[in-house]
Formats: sequence, structure tokens, C-alpha cells
Amino acid sequence: MNPLTVEVGPLTYAQTDEPWIGNLRPYFYQSRVYRAAQEALAGRETRCLFLVTPTGSGKTLASYAYTINHGVPAFGVYPTNELIRDQERALKAWLDPEDNYQLLRIDSRQLDHWQDALDLPQHAQAFERLMHWQPTVLTNPDILFYTFFGLYRGPQGLSQRLFTLLARYRLFIFDEFHLYNVKQMADVAFLVGTLHAINPKYGRVFLFASATPESPALPWLRDHLQLPVEVIEGEPSEAPDARIIAHPLQLTLLPADLRRWKGVETLLEYLPALEPFLEEHPQARLVTILDSVAGAIATAQALRQRFPGKAVGEVHGFSSDQERGEALRRPFTVGTSTIEVGIDFKDDAEKDVLIYEARTAAQFIQRFGRLARHKKVLDIPNHAVALVPEYVYHFLTGHLVEGQTISRHQLYQLATASSQETSRPCSMPMK
Repeated sequence: MNPLTVEVGPLTYAQTDEPWIGNLRPYFYQSRVYRAAQEALAGRETRCLFLVTPTGSGKTLASYAYTINHGVPAFGVYPTNELIRDQERALKAWLDPEDNYQLLRIDSRQLDHWQDALDLPQHAQAFERLMHWQPTVLTNPDILFYTFFGLYRGPQGLSQRLFTLLARYRLFIFDEFHLYNVKQMADVAFLVGTLHAINPKYGRVFLFASATPESPALPWLRDHLQLPVEVIEGEPSEAPDARIIAHPLQLTLLPADLRRWKGVETLLEYLPALEPFLEEHPQARLVTILDSVAGAIATAQALRQRFPGKAVGEVHGFSSDQERGEALRRPFTVGTSTIEVGIDFKDDAEKDVLIYEARTAAQFIQRFGRLARHKKVLDIPNHAVALVPEYVYHFLTGHLVEGQTISRHQLYQLATASSQETSRPCSMPMK
């Protein structure tokens, strides 16, 4: 094992004085998204916007700014229910401060609640009632596809009525789109094409927020469905008044046999090399993001044995909501993909060290972006350790040298290129 360590510089964005939400000054990319949505909806056009910017750079407000200012309800789709809850917290004050049901989180648990509250026999009928209120909806792909493809069972005509209610929406937001699998992306493209074909002059915006610009759905929409597609990327700035989006950190790259699920073995072999950092910074807090529950459990046990003075929390599919919250607040947290979105490591959940598996470029960028998003209470350097497939490691070490300083943009370009130029994907099932 030959680790390669590089320094990743801070990411800063400049702001514009163009009017936006209240007294807030938007970043240039946020202003572009707002203008594009405004032009398309005012002109009754269909437009697909791919928004590419790192986690923590204001994608939520960029996506919902038009809804906030004009009251046009949006239909937001998120890959995990944890992320839905996080977005509900972020948008509540903007869209539904007086609890008038203008912002609704819709998942299976919430449909259970509404089914009981409204005294209705099925989820589908509860969902129909809620959709009649025309709220901004935050939901997951399963509920969207059940609605669109008419899979909900119920009285005659229910599925058609649900489709009609869905088709009333003019703004659709697909967040963390890089985490969708290919089938989900194809279903989304089919939905977009169908809604456009039914009423091309209705005017809809489909916004795809992603950590990477590479998506199979983009050429499907642009080349096969002949729909207007625009890519809007956040642009780094070195202006004196630019705001920090992400703070500097040190990144160590480790080759791991992820194809045979040997990432945890590599992680455990690396732990002794991490001890000097933890000895120099005894208050440092650590989080790992792994791909398997078994690997997370094994890692948690190993950390408890090696660092008996540190409380270790576990967050995975077997964790309750209460256990999850407690685990995130512990000095060491071991998690699975459940914490790669919708979790903000700040305040009492602040972390200084991130160790993660990255089988794809999208996964590399997504998980890397969990660290160094905020100015921390303690002056402890940020340190990320990425376990990557061996062929990705060899590609990256061919373009980087030990101790080199690079920008996040350069790092993301290299990560994406490593997947494009090697036709050996290290596949894994999507959650």
C-alpha cells in the first residue's frame, strides 16, 4: 500500500447584486438558474437544467428560488428519505412558515399518518387528497414512479386522477441526480418526454442537481427527445469578496480491491498511519462512509479496540432514528451510504477526518464533499482518506505527485476522467 497525499485548496464563489430572494445576494450560478427557470416558465417552454455544483454551495435555494418568489409549487424528488427530511427543514421557513401545508414531505411513513388523519383506506387516496392542496412536494423516486406509471391500486380512475394532478406541476427538481441508477434515470427521461409530448406549450422546468456533469440522461433528453438542455456549473472565483464554499483539506488516496469488497481490510491496515494525526489532535473527530453494513460493523469494532477512549457510533440500515442521532454526535462515527446525503457534519456532529470508499466518480465526489463544508469550532486540519479501485488509484497517481496542491475543480475533473478512460467499472447495487 503506497498512499498518495495531496492538498486540496478552498473553494470560493463570487456573488452578484442581481435581485433574488429577499435581501440575499446570489452566486452567479444561482442567478443563472433563476433566470433560466423564469424565462422558460414565462415563455411556456420545456427546459431541462443540469445544475452542477458541490454539496454545500446553495443548490437548495437555487432550485426553489422561483417557487419562493412566485408561489409556483414544485415537485422535488430525492434519493433518500433522510435527505427529504433535511430539505424540509431547510425550506420550511421559506415556503410554509405558518404550517399551511404548502410544503409536504411525502414518504411511506407520512402517508401512513395522512391516511389515518384523513380517515382514508389507502395511501393512494391520501396522496390524491394532499395533491389537491397543490403543495410543494418533497418525495422519493418510488412514489413519483408509482404515480406516473399508474401503479397505485384503488377505486376506478384513481391512477388517472393522480397522473393528472402530477401533470399540473410546472417545476420538477431531481436532487443528487448522480445517485440515481440507470433505470431510474431512464424512467425520469421517459417522464420528462411524456409530459412534454402531452402538452409541449404548458411550460415546465426539469432541474437536475448533481455533483458531476456526466449523466446518461443528458444525451437522452437532448439528442433523443430533442428537448432544450442547459448545463449550469458553479464557477470558482478568486475575487477578494468571494465567499468560502468549502475549506481546505488534505486528501490521501489508497488503492483498494473494492471489486472483491476488500475496502475495510485496506482501511484497517491504514489505521496505524492515522494514529500520529490523532495523537497530535486528540480532540479530532472521525467519520467513515462504507458500502456494506457488515463492513461498517467490523470497522466500528476495530476502532473500539484500537481507540478504547473514543466512543464509536454506528449509522446503518439497522439503526433507529434515535440511535442515528446519538451516533452522529459521538467522536467516531461509522456509517454506510445512509449518511452520504442529508447529513450535515457540523455543531455537535462536527468531524475532522473522513475515511470513505469510492467505487465511482460520482461516489468519490459526493462523499468527499461531506467534509470541510463549515468553519469549525476547533482549529483541527481537515483530513480525508479515499479508498478507490486500484485502476483509479493508478490513473490518479499518474496525474498527481505527493504533496501537490490542487483545486476541487481539478480533483473532480480527474476523478471523472479516471472513470471515463477506464472501462472497468467496479459495480455495486444501488440502495
